[in-house]
Amino acid sequence: MTTSAATTTAPYAELAAVVRGDLIVPGDPGYDQARAVYNAMIDKYPAAIARCRDTADVIACVRFAGEHGLAIAVRGGGHNAAGLGVADDALVIAYRDGGWAGVIVGVDPDPANADRISQWAQDYWEELHPTSAGGAYINFMMDEGQDRVKASYRGNYDRLTRVKDRYDPANTFHINQNIQPASQSNP
Repeated sequence: MTTSAATTTAPYAELAAVVRGDLIVPGDPGYDQARAVYNAMIDKYPAAIARCRDTADVIACVRFAGEHGLAIAVRGGGHNAAGLGVADDALVIAYRDGGWAGVIVGVDPDPANADRISQWAQDYWEELHPTSAGGAYINFMMDEGQDRVKASYRGNYDRLTRVKDRYDPANTFHINQNIQPASQSNP
């Protein structure tokens, strides 16, 4: 655990006492770097960022966030290709048999063109989607709606809603390509 404002600021001192990994809060050196994700279009400011070392850290963060109504980013490793060659129902990520993944990116230095570029990307996706496997790598997605999230998790979605129901029934961790708890999911 690194020393930071989290170790002395309530309510974070309580969490800092039980989390073995780093706990970073706004105002700490490195907060902006820690909150950054590979997709620069996602610009969130969580109440705290926990770099969990193990499952116990994740559980402590989920409980703490739920009890205090806080948005906490839980970080646990990087992107990798773990699970390739494993059956789709053995892990979370579906479509590991796809062979390739495409990313549609529209870039223009002029913010005035944002709507036009976004529309171009959406139109391009609409044209290509009929030739796709039907889902997406979830970390490539933006806010595309629950139908797209369900399609991306394939047959694993229902199982994941039950896991979410057990460990995060209040849907505390919802600022992402959200899997809703089973009790909140649409049929």
